[in-house]
Formats: sequence, structure tokens, C-alpha cells
Amino acid sequence: MALGSLALCAMIAGCSSQPEPPPPGAREIAEEAKSKGPAEIPGLAVPPENKCGDLPGFGDYLRNLRTAAKIRSSEKLMKLLDPDILLDFGGGGGLAEFQERWMADPERQQQFWDELQQILVLGCAEQEGAAAIPYYFWSLPDNVDSFMAMIPLNAQVPLRKSPSDDAEIIGELHWNVLLAQVSDDPENADWHSVTTIAGDEEAVSGWVAARDVRSVLDYRAIFNRDDRGVWHMTAFIAGD
Repeated sequence: MALGSLALCAMIAGCSSQPEPPPPGAREIAEEAKSKGPAEIPGLAVPPENKCGDLPGFGDYLRNLRTAAKIRSSEKLMKLLDPDILLDFGGGGGLAEFQERWMADPERQQQFWDELQQILVLGCAEQEGAAAIPYYFWSLPDNVDSFMAMIPLNAQVPLRKSPSDDAEIIGELHWNVLLAQVSDDPENADWHSVTTIAGDEEAVSGWVAARDVRSVLDYRAIFNRDDRGVWHMTAFIAGD
């Protein structure tokens, strides 16, 4: 090759004198797959939505409630509760009963604030002018068994092959509705054996950490407006 041709070749990007990069090997492919994370598990899912945005005055009320929860102010909270707030299905309720159940004991008070803060980020559903938090409580299909149903607490909850944080991850739950299998095994008290609701897909079974899911029938808050149009929490209740 002439000297001039060599000089020209050196100036051109991608000249044949430059070696081609080797194709990715097994290690690189594995690292790339790992960086993408576990596969999303298909099936019935209920991601949290805010369906209460059009309720007059509810946005302001909710901001006040979130402020009370953030600073854990019982004084601010009590102003946001209905005088006849329902606390159980046996007829228990009222502000005095609420104070006794949730505010008198420090541990119970902490539990209440933890519960409230948890559900306040799980969306809001509207029904006949009333509001419910979490969103999924009024949003599940009628054929879902509420006594068995559980919902992940965020959009990336690992489903594992066995009840251990070190167990292999089957895939990621993205707000999937789960059916929990009842277990009295004390060794697995921190885990739930669950199955997805498949729809057109094949159901997937595995284990999920109890800290990452919530029963559909766990504590929820219901809100209504009074005759003056003022919003109050009219129920804070669990069970059915």
C-alpha cells in the first residue's frame, strides 16, 4: 500500500486497520440481564389512583389530613374526624372512643399514625360522593375474595420461591392482586404464600414478605361531607 494511502486510511474512522470490538460474551450478557431486573409478573393488578380529585373541597381536606399525619398532631387530627366516626362493625365509635382506642396509649398511637401514613399514599376511590382510602378498597372486581386478597405496598415487590430474603426471585409484583394461603406456621409468620389472579395468563405462586403487602380488609378510611359541605373522616375501620 502506498504511503499516501496509509495516511488516508489512518484519518478515516472505522478503517479496516482498527480491530472490530469482540461480541459480548456470556458474562456481559448475564450482567445486562441482571441490570434489567426481575421480570414483571402478569395478572390482575390495581395500581393506586386518585379518583377523588373532582370532589369539591376534598383536596384541601386531604392536604390537611396529610399534614396532621406527617407531624403526628392529634390536635389537628381531631378537627378532621366526624363526631360519630365509626371504629368497628359492632357499633363502636365517636371521638371519645377514638381517643381511648388510638391516642391514650403511645404504642397504639404510633400504630395509628403508621397505618394512616401507609394508606394515604395508596390512592383514593369515589363512590356516590363519598371517598375511600386506599383506592383498591372500592375498586376490586366483585369476584375477588376480599378475605384472601392482598395488595403490594409499592410497584416493585419481589415474589420469591421460598420464604426468605435470600430465596430466588420469581419476578416482580406491580400492584398485583394476590390471594393469600392461610398458614399457622410460626416459622413463616413474616411471609405469605400467595397466588396471583391470572385472568388470561397462567397464575403464579410464591412467597412475599408480610412487610411488603397489605390485606384488602386492613384499616381503611371513609370520608363524607356534612350538610354544610365540610369533609370529615366518618370511619377508620378494619375487617368486614
